[in-house]
Amino acid sequence: MYDGTNYRSYARIQDFLNSELTPRNSGMWFYAHAGGLADFQFVLAYLLDNPKPGMTVSLAFSGSSAIIVRIQKGKYSWYLLDSYWLIRQPLREIGEWMGNFKGGEQGSTDIFYGPLSELIPYNRNDCIILYDAIRSLEDTVLSLGGRLEMTIASTAMGLFRRKYLKREIHTSDDLNRISSEAYIASRVEVYEHEVLEDAEYWDINSSFPFSMTFEAPGNLIGTSRRLKDDNSIKLVRATVKIGDCDLPPVPYRTPEDRRIYFPTGSWTGWFSGVDIQLIEESGHRIDSIEQVMTFESFTDTKDYAQEIYELRKNSTHEPERVVLKFLLNSLYGKFAEGELKSKYLVNMPEEYYRGPQYDPKTGIGWSFVTPGVHEIVEKREIAHRHVPIAMHITALSRKWIYQYMAKASKVHYCDTDGFSVPKKDSSKYQNSKELGGLKKEDDRPYAHYHAPKAYVYQKALPDGEQGPLQMRVKAKGFSRIKDEEGETRRLGYGDFCQLLEHKEVHIDQFSRVKSMLKAGKTRPHEVERHKTFRDSINPKRYFPPDGGRSRPWHVSELVAKPKS
Repeated sequence: MYDGTNYRSYARIQDFLNSELTPRNSGMWFYAHAGGLADFQFVLAYLLDNPKPGMTVSLAFSGSSAIIVRIQKGKYSWYLLDSYWLIRQPLREIGEWMGNFKGGEQGSTDIFYGPLSELIPYNRNDCIILYDAIRSLEDTVLSLGGRLEMTIASTAMGLFRRKYLKREIHTSDDLNRISSEAYIASRVEVYEHEVLEDAEYWDINSSFPFSMTFEAPGNLIGTSRRLKDDNSIKLVRATVKIGDCDLPPVPYRTPEDRRIYFPTGSWTGWFSGVDIQLIEESGHRIDSIEQVMTFESFTDTKDYAQEIYELRKNSTHEPERVVLKFLLNSLYGKFAEGELKSKYLVNMPEEYYRGPQYDPKTGIGWSFVTPGVHEIVEKREIAHRHVPIAMHITALSRKWIYQYMAKASKVHYCDTDGFSVPKKDSSKYQNSKELGGLKKEDDRPYAHYHAPKAYVYQKALPDGEQGPLQMRVKAKGFSRIKDEEGETRRLGYGDFCQLLEHKEVHIDQFSRVKSMLKAGKTRPHEVERHKTFRDSINPKRYFPPDGGRSRPWHVSELVAKPKS
């Protein structure tokens, strides 16, 4: 424990709880970096084994990791927070920004086990890094007119509402439900598995912040059945026809499993006005219009993005630049924040039992998890929920990447704001440092894109440099594996090739709170998992069995739920 002045260490969890969770510290926030992945399990295990009369523990999750833990006893409460959801970078990098190397020296290794004589000073330095970083973040936010919240997304929304939101925006459940049908976050697709030609990978500079610099949908003005040819911001229910092409412009969500594809063919659905315009600009068709919702334009998100981007651009202080980057990237998703909130309760208070048990139709109510633990799902009113804003911003970002990719002779792979194209198309693109411009990430003489977020490539050396080309591996969920000697290391090229042959790799993963409790276990433990690439999920595009380049699905094939 470090409070900016004093560092305190405890040999036992109960000593920490007894010394820190005091009436004097009621309301205090205790941060641990990535604490939801490992630290909180030990505190929870102790509380489950040693229940305190009148003490309730509430756990809010992101995935299976507990990111906000509230411990309450009578009128007193304390919060254990995962600071990774405040500063989404490894602590080692945070230390470098703050001029304080993790472990006390550059290049030091992480220590997980050891005598207290080593762990106490090691953790002291980690605590100081984290405390100084959060204080620096708070100073930046305060200088902008906001205040520190428990997560960076909440901090960004709080700042927006305090300083930039100039008037009330009216919304409704129906409007948000309809807008959610047209809200597609990003585009991630494999077009070719093995790329044997020289290629380049390009990134759009801050694609989503750039999209925020345009006017956004505010209050709903009205509805009609006519699609006016103007620049007003719209939400449209229409039947569209995407002709035969290699790069369809707009997404389709399957009704059964809600997966996202970019198909050809004809279908009816809700589209943002940006999508409707892009369909027509790219040579496809709007067959009929059922309803058009028109919104007033407002510039509040634009003012937020432009001011914070300029501050970041002109800042020479790296910690401040990082904070401003997080604030830029974290706002738009909060407008689509879900209303159903799930939490686990240890020693559930009596009043919850008087509420409804879990109803699968509504997704609301309480249910039993394991002795002493219940899950509560509630519907909450989210004051800042206005899905049309998030819908419009993400549609603009999908438009940017489509327009860039459409210039190329073909595309090998795309991921949200980056894409790979043949090197012969290089003249069609140029490097720019401007918001929304392009930056060439690297040259890739070879690449194999197995699936979204799972690929390997050779990175060419900069001009003038000599040496062997290195293989770079990206595989979400496979970052660290256990080798035959029992050592943990990063996934390598050889491992990736084994995965392509459907062989398994071994991964040691610390038990997550939610999965641990659902399995009826309360003791933190490491889990050895055997993982390989799965082919059971239908790919985003059709790949012929004999190999070669993919093609888009036709929407009729998706309705028929084809097998890969």
